[in-house]
Amino acid sequence: MYSAQVIGAGPTGALAALALADAGWQVAITDPLDRDALLARSRAYAFSHSSQRLLERLGLWPALAQVMVPFRQLQLQDLGARAAVLFSVADLGSRLARQPDGAVGWIAQHRPVLGLLLDRLAAHPAITLQLGQTQTPREADLVVAADGPHSPTREALGIGLCQWSYRQSCLTALVQLRGSAVDEAWELLRPEGPFAILPLGEGLVQVVWSAPQGRCRQLESLGDAAFLDALAGALPDRFQPDALLD
Repeated sequence: MYSAQVIGAGPTGALAALALADAGWQVAITDPLDRDALLARSRAYAFSHSSQRLLERLGLWPALAQVMVPFRQLQLQDLGARAAVLFSVADLGSRLARQPDGAVGWIAQHRPVLGLLLDRLAAHPAITLQLGQTQTPREADLVVAADGPHSPTREALGIGLCQWSYRQSCLTALVQLRGSAVDEAWELLRPEGPFAILPLGEGLVQVVWSAPQGRCRQLESLGDAAFLDALAGALPDRFQPDALLD
């Protein structure tokens, strides 16, 4: 039996560990953060059909589908070119369009997704899960460095990389948004950077706002009311932000 060490128990590391165990490997997965710290992130994920097929193969989809919000339309607007495209389920082909629960994709918040993955890791007989412990790479047939963009594991192993700075940053916010449709996601290509509106149900959306680093620092320094005013100016006219929740 092959052995693997996965360092980093976020969604990427957790899925890698589950996939390896499903393929017959013995897996140890560690993270220096404890469970509460791992779950305490304000972000949402968009899942495509290729993601859905992977999760289905791993037996995770039925449970994860319960915490996901499907979107059946994706509005893409290029504000610089003044062009727009609407993607719908019909664009994915007749088989998917005929499904009663057909979707362009799915949105889910970080906490319930990772919570379910951590539960599956802890229950799997071929996986050893250790949280709240710092680990260094040890002897194994495969070491997976899933410990973030500034990976200490990658550095310890001397793995090179190429990177490029766009001098851009990204802010995420959980917002109560008036005028949003539960089954519609938006991607706005703005001169200062991409801007996504991800539906989470009941008028909640996750906003992903990319901008030059100085602009993001300025937005981050604003109080709630001033941030909502700035957000209102960036949103399409049909939307009105009512509350900043996280």
